[in-house]
Amino acid sequence: MQDKVTCAERIRDALTIRNITQSDLCRLTGIPKSAMSQYCKGTLVPRQIKTQAIAIALDVSEAWLMGYDVPMGREKNSLAGEWLGSIMDALGEIGAITDDGSLSSRGRDVVTDMLRNNADLLKKFIDNEN
Repeated sequence: MQDKVTCAERIRDALTIRNITQSDLCRLTGIPKSAMSQYCKGTLVPRQIKTQAIAIALDVSEAWLMGYDVPMGREKNSLAGEWLGSIMDALGEIGAITDDGSLSSRGRDVVTDMLRNNADLLKKFIDNEN
């Protein structure tokens, strides 16, 4: 029986396959470079929300990214919806969403920056949905 591949190996493999740099992945996910470096070295394993963000940005399944022997690709039926859900989760985690569910001024700034920085990725998700 083959040992499970590490998350670090899978991130590095996906970066190569998708021709994306660690810096690009940081920009796409909002994960700091120091944390991404540790994920790629294997000194840290990303938590679920970070794993999901990385998987979405790399267009791979979370299970594959975690090292399981499953197909690499994501299901395409609701990629934009998953991405939006991940953004909302991340905004909640950083305190950018108020108790009533609206965006704080910090949240609006974060979303504006994310849209500016990820316009091409957002277009890809929208095109995949249609």
